[in-house]
Amino acid sequence: MVLLQPFLDYFNLNTANNHIPDDLLARYLNGTLSDVETANVVEWLSKSPENAQELARFQLLWAQAAVAREVNIDAAWHKVKSEISKPKAAQIKPLRAVSSPSMWLKIAAALVLAVGMGWLAYQFNASHSTPPQVTVTLKTNQNTLEQILPDGSKVFLNYHTTLVYELANNQKMRKVALTGEAFFNVKRDESTPFVIQANSTQVRVLGTSFNVRAYNAEVGVEVESGRVEVAQATHKIQLTKQESAVGNADTLIKILKLEPNTLSYRTQVFVFEKTTLANVVASLRSGYHADIQISKQLNNCQLTARFERESLDTALTVIAETLNLKLTRKGRTFVLDGGGCQL
Repeated sequence: MVLLQPFLDYFNLNTANNHIPDDLLARYLNGTLSDVETANVVEWLSKSPENAQELARFQLLWAQAAVAREVNIDAAWHKVKSEISKPKAAQIKPLRAVSSPSMWLKIAAALVLAVGMGWLAYQFNASHSTPPQVTVTLKTNQNTLEQILPDGSKVFLNYHTTLVYELANNQKMRKVALTGEAFFNVKRDESTPFVIQANSTQVRVLGTSFNVRAYNAEVGVEVESGRVEVAQATHKIQLTKQESAVGNADTLIKILKLEPNTLSYRTQVFVFEKTTLANVVASLRSGYHADIQISKQLNNCQLTARFERESLDTALTVIAETLNLKLTRKGRTFVLDGGGCQL
């Protein structure tokens, strides 16, 4: 316990204001947490960049303390006592019996000091070696998630999305791997680009806001502000505000105009200006993550409307009344039907 005290004092001091138990992080590093406990740690990591850096330092100290724990004090103590009780050679003056409690305390202190010096030496060597890495995973299923990353950037994850990044002690987090869809508002840093790896596509920025969609081999990038570099093995393009790109491992196409309502899954604001009902329904499906069906004769009906944080039921009811259609619901599926539209 004496050897572990510097480690415990360090961690308790640095987490006193963050309200997370040290044993919770210890079991997180050992991979023995439940799903709920893991979610608690991930939430704690997202609260500030300092928390993620603290976890990396905690892992380093935990590894160091593990070495210290391997030293068996009881065995060393037994060895000292056995050495004292051995008969000495005639030419050597016999030692006086060690019976004073203060003498035993001195011997114990010497042992602790020796082991402590070894622990400090290990700590010095470890601090000059490659820092350990901690992998952090953010994941959504039937939900969205907004988080602040350790470097101060913000990310909004769409449904069924996974974002993974690694933290190393005293190093910046500016590289992530994405599967799914996410909107990034990257904190500007001229010295360290922010890099997103999405399948075969790499997105590289210094500081801007943009969307990346990578549910499958095809990757889409939409830029809201600033400048974004999109690269593959043999292709590289630059995107600016209101531009987008789509590609896979073999192709990369730049689109000069951003599709309307592309980012509505995040803002929940939908704007339609003489938009065909087929495209309206496609936008609502993506934004609300819902199954909406229309009969073929309604595809070319046109709608001009704006929905701002309305429920899907409200939006579809307005559409049905505007175009004189019938709205029904079958389980989790919405169906719009009618006689067609006069164009």
